[in-house]
Amino acid sequence: MPKKKLKETPKQQAERFAAEVERMKAAGELNPIEADEALD
Repeated sequence: MPKKKLKETPKQQAERFAAEVERMKAAGELNPIEADEALD
């Protein structure tokens, strides 16, 4: 069976995304400088 999608408001989704970004930065999995360079 497919997983049920989370039903959350855009605000809740943005908060969850921001928390995940902070977790990745703390774990060293996400480097903001490299991400900016890759985006350009």
